[in-house]
Amino acid sequence: MKNAFTCSVSENVLKVDFDDRWDHVRHYQSLFNATGEIARSCLANKKWALLINWRQQLIQIPEEERICVRTVNRHVLLGLHTVVNVIDPHPITQWQLDKVASSNPAINAQIFEQTDEALAWLFEQGFDTKLKEVDFDINWLSPSEDFKRALDQLGLDQERFIET
Repeated sequence: MKNAFTCSVSENVLKVDFDDRWDHVRHYQSLFNATGEIARSCLANKKWALLINWRQQLIQIPEEERICVRTVNRHVLLGLHTVVNVIDPHPITQWQLDKVASSNPAINAQIFEQTDEALAWLFEQGFDTKLKEVDFDINWLSPSEDFKRALDQLGLDQERFIET
């Protein structure tokens, strides 16, 4: 099954690539589930980096921004140290990503315009950039208790973000 994003992982990097089918509301539960499972199973207790290639995705809805902050904070508990965003230059997107990064001062956040620049920078910082694609797990599409709890704690409508 094809999803609106793919994940790749190395010894200490989790990379997410969005395609043009990405929908900020409909697909966030599977992204939340995928990154959580991969972080717990492959990266826990390591200093690791999250590389997100947003492609041409620009503005997140305000609710997604709150979920994004919650996701980053959850990953920090699992060893997340660095978040690298690859975006097309846009001042609002830059502002939103800065806002998310500043929500947790433990995070080293960087922004690049090209994936190869981001990977080169990660390599220079000592991260393993030999990534292997992770097979998409159909269970990531199911509403997890973690995601439901996060929505409840944020006061967000489950019906809006959970696709059954």
